[in-house]
Parts: sequence; structure tokens; C-alpha cells
Amino acid sequence: MEYGIDFSGLEEDDTDDAQAAGKLLDPRTFQEFVSKASSNLYNVGAASSQDKLPAARLNYNKFIGQGVWVDVELEPPFKILDACPTVIEMFGFNEQEIVGRNLRMFQGPMTNTVELAKAIQGSSSDSRHIALVLYNKEGEERIVSVGFRQEDVPNSDKKKCIALIEHGDWVPKKIADAEDGRSKIVVSSEKPYSIASMSLKFSALFGGLEEGRVVGRSLSVLFGPRTDMLKLDRCMQAAKAARTQNLTLWACTRDAQELMVDIIIYPVLVNGVISHFMLVMKKAAGVSG
Repeated sequence: MEYGIDFSGLEEDDTDDAQAAGKLLDPRTFQEFVSKASSNLYNVGAASSQDKLPAARLNYNKFIGQGVWVDVELEPPFKILDACPTVIEMFGFNEQEIVGRNLRMFQGPMTNTVELAKAIQGSSSDSRHIALVLYNKEGEERIVSVGFRQEDVPNSDKKKCIALIEHGDWVPKKIADAEDGRSKIVVSSEKPYSIASMSLKFSALFGGLEEGRVVGRSLSVLFGPRTDMLKLDRCMQAAKAARTQNLTLWACTRDAQELMVDIIIYPVLVNGVISHFMLVMKKAAGVSG
């Protein structure tokens, strides 16, 4: 599928010093990347096997030198082959301090080392994202969303893994469970997404739905024949990587009346793991059955 892209808004800037300092994005660099990558971009509604957006974002961040990334070997202890200068902003180390060492320097008691190893060794040319607790130079926790993607090592028959690290989105469980005036439910982060709690305003939104008919049951109890469950599941999986998601879906009220709702999915952190999601819902504007 071809995308017609208008680059007319990318005007040259005479501020060479600002560009050299990394404060401005070179329009030619942006145009070069987008021209090459646009043929691989799919709509958000595309099937997960065709969704190239995460990989495109990972490639773009590294291509222009933005974001925090490290290149590591595929075998334990995951020796660090290269790193970007901005790693110091998130973790306090500069690239000279970490290149040649291994990922253990970022790990601590809350790091899920099993999931980390699986993500590195199970990565492929399509990026995979997970949530992790890593540690900075001072031993402080950092909740991060990490994308992993394999790439060929230059002048070698070996492969390496690129890890693109971003600050993760999350809320503590006590905030998710609190009665704060929002229409929301808290569900398990594992299928079938069992409902753990619901708010009073959520009950009102769904026509007086009783807690006993919802809590302890699968999230599917709220949806009907027009609900795009595949879309919901893709968003849930993305939220598990500590990335807040937004979507709109058809649902069903207590009396089986269809209701279109806007949903924000917030990752909920418990003991260093995204164990639940907080789904905040409201009636979608301007929609009739």
C-alpha cells in the first residue's frame, strides 16, 4: 500500500548550532526514514501479525539517535556491544562505562530476569515489548517499557539484539482500586482478564450493573456481538509492556442494550510486575446504535 506523504512543512532551518546540539531534527533525515519505512506501515486496526508500527518506531528512534538504546549479544550474560549517549539521562551511566559489560549492571531485586532473557533470545526482526524494572547507577528503580529487535552484526554472520528503552506508564494498585469518581474497572493482566473490582460510576454507566454480576468474571461479560475482541486483546497485550492504550468499543449494559465506550487502559504495577489493568470508560460522543 502506497502512502502519499507531504513533506512541504519540513523547512530548512539556519540554526546549525542547535542542530549540532541535537535540539532540532534534520528534515532530510526525517524524510529519508519515512520514505523508506512508509510502505511497511499499517493501520492500527491491522492484524497483529501485520502491525509494523512498533518496529517502525524502534527503528526510527535509533535511526535519528533519539531514545535510550543498547545493543547486546544474544547469549547470557548479554554483553553490551554499543549504547547511545542518552543512556546517562535515564540510568546515570555514560556509554563508556557500560560498553563491554553486561546487562546485570541494570538489574536488581525487582528485575524479572527470566522475562528479560526470553525477550532478548526470542526477539526477531519484528520488535517485541515488555515491561521491566531496571536500576540506575544509584540503585534506584526505573519502570521501563523495552522493545527488543534482532539485527545483523556488521561484517559478521552473528546477530545482536537492539533494546530500545522508554519510561513506562503505570499506576499503583491502591490508586487503581480507589473510589475516585471515575467509571472504571480493574482486571487481571492475563487472559481471560478476570474483573477484580468496579467503581460506583462504572455501575451507573452500565445501567446499574451489580458488582455480583461482574467481579470475578471474565471481561467478556461486558461485551456483545459487535465488540472487536481482537482489537481489545491487542491493546491489552500492548498495555502489558507498560504503555497506556486508548480505544473505542461496543459494549452491553445490564439490560443488554448496546453502548459504545471510549476506554483508556492503564497498566497497574504490583511488586515490579504489570499484574492488572485499570480500564477507565466513558460513553463515546456522537454515537447512536
